Amino acid sequence: MSGSAKKNKYGLTAAWEVFATELASGASQSDAYRKAYPRSLKWNDKSVWDNASKLAANTEVLQRVKDLQEKACKANEITVEKVLDRYWQIATANPNDLMQYRRECCRYCYGENHQYQWIDENEFFHAEEEHHELKDEAERKNSNRKKGQPMLVVDMPPPHDLGGYGFDPSLSPHAKCPKCKGKGNESVFIADTRHLQGGASLLYAGVKVSAQGLEIKTHDQMHALDRVAAYLNMDKKILGGDKENPLSMFLSEISGASVSITKSPSSESDLDDEN
Repeated sequence: MSGSAKKNKYGLTAAWEVFATELASGASQSDAYRKAYPRSLKWNDKSVWDNASKLAANTEVLQRVKDLQEKACKANEITVEKVLDRYWQIATANPNDLMQYRRECCRYCYGENHQYQWIDENEFFHAEEEHHELKDEAERKNSNRKKGQPMLVVDMPPPHDLGGYGFDPSLSPHAKCPKCKGKGNESVFIADTRHLQGGASLLYAGVKVSAQGLEIKTHDQMHALDRVAAYLNMDKKILGGDKENPLSMFLSEISGASVSITKSPSSESDLDDEN
């Protein structure tokens, strides 16, 4: 590192200032280093990390990052309590307030004598009309069929309303339904995101429309919980930080994925200043 590089009033060179500013803005150490030292874009990841971690530990850089973050927090009225509360609300939000997988009753669950149940008379009327139209269409085609062509036969029985009306798909399946055997029909329900409140509104991260349908995006609840735990220093102060850390084991169990503890690699390379 060049000892003659000009430093500003904070004791930082121009490259260090860029590095500190990027860190304070939320960039990773490696990304901040590449921004501060463009020539490092050609280096391998380990070399960048080694140099970035050394620079991040520099006393002047640490103080500058802290000052920039405090300035930003003050300007935006950001407090530790507000950030922690937001993380906690995301971590503890109930996903069912946003979307649900349901087992709903089938048409035979609550019909009279477990016969097919209609929503109302209007739905039954349209079903009758559709049946008549199918029969009429078959008759027209049969009357115009050429010699040798098979006749069209509509053998579907006409609809009946023996099961009555009032079908409500939101009801739970009937345990003794002879049609669905109490299993009902599967359904996915997505809440109107305009009316989300509390943790559900924070958990919601947008919607993606694709050829396969709608994809509801959510913020990572385990990441939010991990951030709260990290702030409280639970893995080190309270639980010892050992390999069988109960917090890590708990997070692993409820997330369905292993939780790895990453250690910063030591660096033997020197920091170079580009000024």
